[in-house]
Amino acid sequence: MSNSIIYPYNVIIFDLDGTLLNTEIGVIESVEFTIRALGFEELSYSELRKFIGPPIQESFRSRYSLDDVLTIKATEVFRDRYKNQGIYQASEYVGMKNTLIKLHELGFLLAVATFKRQDYAIKMLEHFGYKDYFVCIFGSEEGKNLSKQDIVQNCIEFINRPTVTDHLLIGDSLYDSVGANAAGIDFLGVTYGFGFQTKTEVLEAGAVFVAETPLDISDFLLNP
Repeated sequence: MSNSIIYPYNVIIFDLDGTLLNTEIGVIESVEFTIRALGFEELSYSELRKFIGPPIQESFRSRYSLDDVLTIKATEVFRDRYKNQGIYQASEYVGMKNTLIKLHELGFLLAVATFKRQDYAIKMLEHFGYKDYFVCIFGSEEGKNLSKQDIVQNCIEFINRPTVTDHLLIGDSLYDSVGANAAGIDFLGVTYGFGFQTKTEVLEAGAVFVAETPLDISDFLLNP
């Protein structure tokens, strides 16, 4: 760290969808495009929102009971639309950029672990001016069925600290909580995203803290 204050966490790994950026419109419109293109049953808005965050291929497979061929086809249609339009249909959460700037300036090591395809994640974070705050950005990879733990582990190995006791994963869903626990690091849950809706849900998932806004994140990290 670049100052004399000792913080309990020095490595902060962020989820992307529903944590760093509000990706709702881009994901949902790309899902709707795919549904229309392949003639699938239309979904309610609440059902469409469930596609935000988890691996997109698993969401299509489970919701429509697809075989491998149709799962691949749906994923390809979605990604083709998303990479050209959906990436730019995200929006910033109030206070997130200031939080990243503050943590970066104080010497925290920031990383991203997302189910979003890695090249899409990098492109999106670059578009919003977030990319340079992170020492690494890891996501899903073509042809690999990575769990959240796998992606978090990629961040941990890249940063290469002696221990992970000062690592913290920040996310908005149970996927993040499970991934953090499996990787042996602490978890902070947010309620402003797409997964957790209440403080109780976050605490029951084993979080060390609940953030209702991005500014709550920096308040927690900077006031040990």
